[in-house]
Amino acid sequence: MADQSAPIEDGCFDRNNAKLSLSVEHPDHLVQIGFWPQSAAKVHKAVATRFKSKKTMPPGQFVSKGEALCIRSAFDAYLLINVDPVAARGDLSPDACAVTDLSHSRAAIAIVGPAVERFLNCDIAIDFSLEACPVGSAVQTSMHHIPVLLLRHAPERFVLYVYRSYARDLAGWMADMASPFQAG
Repeated sequence: MADQSAPIEDGCFDRNNAKLSLSVEHPDHLVQIGFWPQSAAKVHKAVATRFKSKKTMPPGQFVSKGEALCIRSAFDAYLLINVDPVAARGDLSPDACAVTDLSHSRAAIAIVGPAVERFLNCDIAIDFSLEACPVGSAVQTSMHHIPVLLLRHAPERFVLYVYRSYARDLAGWMADMASPFQAG
């Protein structure tokens, strides 16, 4: 039996075309910053400063600075992508927040093309139109009964983060589901 926790192979999606493309991405780091109510203002300010944001992001949004991403994943947490775990803490003290390296916990799959919204709606009952889910949106839901985090990077580009232990199963299912969108 194959090791289900092994990373998804880069070549697992081989039926890409102009309508829909699925590919594996390899973020350098994933770091969670969890904080307590008494330190929320300090953490929000530190994150806003790092990512040059003028205000605190509400849950369900993300911002980027170069390759680094900051997702407000919950009322009391941020998920940072492509930010070194040591750098993620910055000058925040351990009594202000908990910084956890999750780099080996998730795999990333990019879904790109004009059919991306229709493809996602094959299994997810969420309005992915640009009006309801603009660029910069972060949606935590499930796909194929598997918890996922979807980030909308562009009108026709989402990146899906899935727990590594489910990644191969979801990748295979997604490749099968993408077939109708990829037919010539």
